[in-house]
Amino acid sequence: MGGSCEPFDRGGNESCRHAPRQSILDTEMNINELLSGNGQNLDAARLDEVIDSLSSEIDKSIKTAPLLNNLSVALKIRFERSGDPADIDRSIDAARASLELTPPEHRSEYLDRRVNLGAGLLAAATRADSPAQLEEAIALFRSASMTVQSSSTATLALASANLCQGLQLLAERTGQAEYLAEAVAAGERAMESIPSNSADRPAVLLNLANALRAYADRTAQWSYLDGAIEYARQGVAIARTGDPRRPGHVSDLALALWSRFELRGELDDLDEAIAASKVAASQTPNGNPRLPGRLTNLSALLCMRFERTGDLGTLKAACNTAKAAVQVTRPCDPQRPGRLSNLASALHVQFHAEGNRDRPTIDNAILAYRDAIDKLPGNHSFLPEVMTHLGNALRTRAYYFNELTDLSEAYRNGANALVKLPADHPFLATSYLSLARTLHALHVLTRNDEHLNAAVRLALTAASHSAAPVSIRIKAAQTWGDWAASRAQDDDAYAYGAADGYAATVSLLPLLAWWGLRRSSQERWLTTWSALPAIAAAYLTESRRTGTAVEVLEMGRSVMWGHLLELRVDLDALFKVDAELARRLDSIRTQLDMPDSRIMSWPLSEPVPLQNVVTWSDLRVQRLGFARPCSIH
Repeated sequence: MGGSCEPFDRGGNESCRHAPRQSILDTEMNINELLSGNGQNLDAARLDEVIDSLSSEIDKSIKTAPLLNNLSVALKIRFERSGDPADIDRSIDAARASLELTPPEHRSEYLDRRVNLGAGLLAAATRADSPAQLEEAIALFRSASMTVQSSSTATLALASANLCQGLQLLAERTGQAEYLAEAVAAGERAMESIPSNSADRPAVLLNLANALRAYADRTAQWSYLDGAIEYARQGVAIARTGDPRRPGHVSDLALALWSRFELRGELDDLDEAIAASKVAASQTPNGNPRLPGRLTNLSALLCMRFERTGDLGTLKAACNTAKAAVQVTRPCDPQRPGRLSNLASALHVQFHAEGNRDRPTIDNAILAYRDAIDKLPGNHSFLPEVMTHLGNALRTRAYYFNELTDLSEAYRNGANALVKLPADHPFLATSYLSLARTLHALHVLTRNDEHLNAAVRLALTAASHSAAPVSIRIKAAQTWGDWAASRAQDDDAYAYGAADGYAATVSLLPLLAWWGLRRSSQERWLTTWSALPAIAAAYLTESRRTGTAVEVLEMGRSVMWGHLLELRVDLDALFKVDAELARRLDSIRTQLDMPDSRIMSWPLSEPVPLQNVVTWSDLRVQRLGFARPCSIH
């Protein structure tokens, strides 16, 4: 789910005044305009013409820093469109030569060219697993952003925006959350520094949106998602028609909506993300190196839509799109493992959806997962997720086709994934639950209670992992209860454990159906889990904890009622003191209490933002002295 912003440069800001007067660059083109905004004014033929003309001048030994710099920028633009590695290699060489010809005392030009060299290195590192190029790029951006704090705001904006993007890539490849915190700070610096009329402002906004989304996904500080979506919407809204970067901006908005859907389960977010992804993919030309990623994202979103609706046509489209994404991905592309994993996931879903349980479908899913793992570096942050998903697919094949050796491989992959994940990673609960299910499958096969006990402990651990999305935690808690309940007749300890598992499930309901969701979504979640309070109470009663049983029943019954009481504060007294504040509160609670989901088409759909919930709570604390509601974990 990586972002799609391109590295920023200062292309087009330097004239070619040292070139011969009859150069095509002087007589037919304004290089300053043509290379600005990532070459949005250049079609492929004109871009080739610019590159050929610049190269011709340089071949005549007219090697000036401005000429070399503009050649570097033009080659990088062509590389972003075509993916030809030769272009980015030439771009980096030209940028280095330009920097060497620029005296450090020419402060502004020298800093600009350092940023341009970094942009070329970052573009190359994005397309290939090149730690040295990425580290050099980040060092250049850090140095430039610190040097220009009191100098050029435009250079500061571009250095900071590139630093933000480079740190996101570094965090993706290493799994280190501290890089994302620095990326957010750099993105905010860029946004504050970029001129309001700059052609790069939309990209800067989307770059910050990507950093906020990645930070939220990695740290479970989910309120950052609303900021990500807000900046993404702003960037898409102001992007100029015809800007070749605009499809990427739309794709980045889809990614932010995707993350929020996974957190809250609001179908409007998913539908808007799908619509945006379709726009992004359809507006990306064939041959563009960004197309495979946009097709992959669309495929994954369509799979989620199928899981919510059961529409087989949607699933077929998801599988076909995933296959197309892999087919147009170059074998050496560092993003290929992610696309293989996405295809494997779609095939796994298709296998479960097919009534005939077609063996080749699950076999191909497993092969794709294995291929993805083979192509990922051993320290890549995505590797534990792919290993977890491979374990799930192997367990499926073991169940349906009696491939018992698959369970051993599933266990090894699941255990290795846990070792590789940081203790605070949100995905850790998913990996715990996956390994727990493998252990439970081994218990079913061997009737070894050690496997069952280990499975229950892992499910309990997953349910307790506060960094995970609550939808994963509540599934883990129910699974914990179910497995313990399967032995409750034989052993009181299991009956006690079942009661605890189901009670934990009920305790998570207020977080699952939290009051930032639309009322219809709250009701849907509560309906899904409506039987759990009674089941929990029954096992609690059986284990002679009747007091707790009553509490659990009351908790399950009163979730919606508690939310309504939070919203239904009498505002008459406040109207007399501060009528404007009272009107704001009344407007916000009306949005939060809407009984029906609004159905809108992209890009008009705008789910109730978390900011409304925060505002409601803050204003009540400010004027009425009520306690804040519990936060999402």
